[in-house]
Amino acid sequence: MADNKFLRARLKHERNWLENYYNGEKFAWNWRYGMALFERNIKTSWNNVYRLRILVGENYPEQLPDLVVCASPKPMPKSSEWQGTHTTHTWSQKHGLLQICFYHPLCWTRENMLYEVFEKGEQWLEAYEEHLATGKPMNELLSAMEPTEEELQEEERHQAKYERRMAKINQKDRRLGLK
Repeated sequence: MADNKFLRARLKHERNWLENYYNGEKFAWNWRYGMALFERNIKTSWNNVYRLRILVGENYPEQLPDLVVCASPKPMPKSSEWQGTHTTHTWSQKHGLLQICFYHPLCWTRENMLYEVFEKGEQWLEAYEEHLATGKPMNELLSAMEPTEEELQEEERHQAKYERRMAKINQKDRRLGLK
C-alpha cells in the first residue's frame, strides 16, 4: 500500500475506536494483499466462534472495505450460489474466502466506521447460523440495504460526469487517429 498519511491516521483512529467500542479488546492491524487487515473473533448466539477479517484498501474511507470470514467451525460454502448473490448477501470470494456483502456501495459514506462493519458481519453470521439450523433463505433473514433516492441521483450524476469525460477522451483519440 502506498504511504498515505491520511489513511494511516484514519486507521489509528479506527483502531482506538474499535478498542473502546469492544471494551479494551486489542486490534493490531497487519498489512497483507496491499491492504490493512483488522480481525475479530465473533461468538454467535449458537456458541460457535468465527473470525472476521476487514480488508481496508487505499481508497478507504471513500470506498467501503471488504469483509471476509477467515475462520469458522465448519468450512464455509464455496458453491456459486454463495458467491456474489443478493440471496446470500455475499460477494465473489476474496483470496479464497467467503466475502460478506454488508453494505450497499452507494450507501457507504466516509463517516462509516470499521466497528459498523464488524457489527454487520455479526448480524450476517447470526443469520447464516439460523439458515443452517432452519433452512430459511438468507434473504429472508437479512434485510437488503437499498440506496436512497438521493444516493441514486448522486450516482447518476457521477456516471453522467464519467461518460462526458470518456466522450471527450474518445473524441481526442479520433482526432489524433488513435481510434
